[in-house]
Amino acid sequence: MKKTIFTILFSIISIGIMAQYQVHHYYHVPSDQLASFIKKEVKYWSVYHKNGIDKGYLSSWALYQTFGKTTNPDKLGNIVFVKNYSSLDQLNNMFAMYSDPDMMKGIDVSIDEMANPDYAVGMYIVREEESIGGLANTYVVNFGKPDNLNGFVEENKNLWKPLFQGLIKSGETGLLSWGVRTTIYPLGSNTNHTVFTYDGYSSLSHALKALETSYLDGNVDPSVLEQSKISEYDPNGFSDIIIYQLVQRVLSE
Repeated sequence: MKKTIFTILFSIISIGIMAQYQVHHYYHVPSDQLASFIKKEVKYWSVYHKNGIDKGYLSSWALYQTFGKTTNPDKLGNIVFVKNYSSLDQLNNMFAMYSDPDMMKGIDVSIDEMANPDYAVGMYIVREEESIGGLANTYVVNFGKPDNLNGFVEENKNLWKPLFQGLIKSGETGLLSWGVRTTIYPLGSNTNHTVFTYDGYSSLSHALKALETSYLDGNVDPSVLEQSKISEYDPNGFSDIIIYQLVQRVLSE
């Protein structure tokens, strides 16, 4: 039971919520178990985390599923949970929620009956560096490990952010949000990614069209490209580009 609670504790990302810190937990659930896994999370654990949100343990909770198979299932799985925290102090208190009996309010089964098998493959604590726009149900997430992380982040904030603001405002591409987040734990040479950018879309078709047509190519002023040092900061480019689709999201009221 303790192992189950510890595992679920780290089941955490709601891409696009305006929270300063997030915990992402990636699961690789076998295809024949996926439907039952998601059913329990939606029926029981979303209620459990709504109780936690109401008591101030976290800001929001969400569950996403990848669109199709990914390029890196051993590390990024096919399911990702997201929990948002408004501060490191709130995040640091996350264990307390799992010993609070009030979390079971409105749930008519035991915590053992709620439990899913442990298919976890990775957990990341990330910090918001930049975020614009609103919530979306479909996200393209670009994972990277640039040689110069600070340079990469600063260029995105100062050079690329205005471009994405314009695309969101135009409404022509279905883009609803954009942001940059950096990993604060775990770190080291074996870390899968130290940063990711995300593009939130109004539909899966808009996300696929953006990937197919590279719509940025036709919307970037040549002077912006001349200023860019992104190939110097991140010569290998993004390691994984994955589409995530919302299954369930729980927000504070």
